[in-house]
Amino acid sequence: MKCYRLRDQNRIVFLMGSQVERIEKNYSTERRRLSIDFQMTDQNNQSLELLLDDEAYTLFEIRWQRFQNSDEIFFDFAEFQ
Repeated sequence: MKCYRLRDQNRIVFLMGSQVERIEKNYSTERRRLSIDFQMTDQNNQSLELLLDDEAYTLFEIRWQRFQNSDEIFFDFAEFQ
């Protein structure tokens, strides 16, 4: 099962893959901002915004695709925050 770690204000939050119904990502090249919305099965949705230049976003996407296509079970969004 996949697991996601993110920082929410002053605390660390772990989202289990079974809790996440869908993840929507949107990157704005103008604002250099990646918005990620976690649509949760219990409707307690989480949102995350990351400031990433184009190079950092490319590296993020490579890592994200590798995570999605592999047996890795843990993705650390906190490292990009």
